[in-house]
Amino acid sequence: MASLIRIENLRYTYNPESALPIPALNGISFALAEGEHLAVVGRNGSGKSTLAKCLNALLIPSDGDVWALERNTRDRAAWADIRSAVGMVFQNPENQFVTTSIEEEVAFGPENLGVPRAELRRRVDTALERVALDAPRSRDPRYLSAGQKAKLAIAAALAMEPRCLILDEATAMLDPLARQQVMETVGALQAQGMALVNVTHFMEEAALADRVLVLAEGAIAALDTPQAIFAQEALCQAAGLQVPLAARLARGLAARGLELPTPILSQDALVQAVLACREGAE
Repeated sequence: MASLIRIENLRYTYNPESALPIPALNGISFALAEGEHLAVVGRNGSGKSTLAKCLNALLIPSDGDVWALERNTRDRAAWADIRSAVGMVFQNPENQFVTTSIEEEVAFGPENLGVPRAELRRRVDTALERVALDAPRSRDPRYLSAGQKAKLAIAAALAMEPRCLILDEATAMLDPLARQQVMETVGALQAQGMALVNVTHFMEEAALADRVLVLAEGAIAALDTPQAIFAQEALCQAAGLQVPLAARLARGLAARGLELPTPILSQDALVQAVLACREGAE
């Protein structure tokens, strides 16, 4: 599978010329494939958001390289193309809003790129349809619910027709239902071929990814499937990761003698496994 983003020995330091430079990333190397869903997890201060911003040239490496669509983020002439191809949604989407209506907000990015009117209309319609944002298009984004604001921020990114979408703690301020709706939305996007990078503190979200990248003090502590990551209790404890609730319940049931397949990371998988055990015992 072709690499969409490639990172080689990435290092980033805040305030490098000051008396107190702050190293944030220390020798990060990995590749993101086309259509892959990567979760990025770790303690606060581990470098997650810094890494996310390096992926679409919001931050430029202090050392090492980031390549997006085979274009180096150090190349200023490539920034517009990279940021169009690698969209980003932040923890507080309201900080991204620059207009006073849903429709104008979605159109803002491509309109500034000079996209023709007919194509602009198609992009707005398609983006709003893909996120299923149920609100009048003339409505001011400030008066949307938290979940609707997150969907609008995703729609605005989709209107740029990216190949990859980065969620930087985009569900952190949402209630469980809104969080679930946003994750269903991005899951549908991946099913359509879009790559996803989800920076998150919610391990239930990380369990949905193809791979999980664990950061610790600016370095990669592990990079593997969710099943392999959450099976390592020492790693999870050291990185401050709370194993998904379904996995913790499955371990507790197994300790009481219930024979369950491993690993179990989702509630649906746990329910099915328990039902199967019950049927087998009858």
